Amino acid sequence: MFLFAKSKIINYINNNPESRVNLVLLLKNFETRSHPFFTDSNIDLRYPNGFGSSSFTNDYTIQYEINIHAKALLITWVGSKSELKEKERVEQEEFERYNREVLDGELVRGTFTATGEGLTSKPVKPDPSIPTFKSDLEKKIESFNLEINASELDYFKTVEDYECAVEEAISLFSSRPGSSNFNELLILLFKIDHYETNVLVFPEANLVEFVSYMMKFFKLEISDFRDILNTDEFESFLSGKLKLKAYPLKRVLTLVGLKFFYGKVK
Repeated sequence: MFLFAKSKIINYINNNPESRVNLVLLLKNFETRSHPFFTDSNIDLRYPNGFGSSSFTNDYTIQYEINIHAKALLITWVGSKSELKEKERVEQEEFERYNREVLDGELVRGTFTATGEGLTSKPVKPDPSIPTFKSDLEKKIESFNLEINASELDYFKTVEDYECAVEEAISLFSSRPGSSNFNELLILLFKIDHYETNVLVFPEANLVEFVSYMMKFFKLEISDFRDILNTDEFESFLSGKLKLKAYPLKRVLTLVGLKFFYGKVK
């Protein structure tokens, strides 16, 4: 799965500089680890679209839409813990207003039926032609991809073109294979990825910033690392004057919960 619309993270960091280290960590964590949603045991092609979210230490969150057939996650929102709480409050109020004013209290039954024992659901028989939980699932998803001639594409020349394409991709994101909208979505995602890879400049954070941030999160003191480095050595590391060798670095990263991308940080 590939993550798109990363400019939303950049824009948020630019407006909220204090979020930089956390969101860079979140992005590195997301790209390094396989998201649990996308293992064969969790994917069901009967439900190829959905929503998800990821956070690192829960201080900041990204929300995204999912299109399994396009193998894509499209970021729709970025924010802090307090902003997420406020967003959820507003959404809950809108949901309650909709139920109150639009549905007017009526029960939307769907596939539910009333019996003497109360409401019971009528099971939906799965379509045997749609693969679910198969070992060759990735191949089946891959088969929906469109052959794209990269040299013939008209790539974005301005940030405005790119941002318009992101909004257009959001509007097409629920489309499925076999439709012209889906083919258009794949081409848009290809061009968006090209722009994000070759043009966008992402804020960075260095290894010392990562370690310092996680020390604060776990409330760790320099003395907690005494089995790895003495006080002077660790202070030199935190000041950027000492570059750790592989073994002590791995132990430090393990202690602060960052072992998973050891060797993948600068």
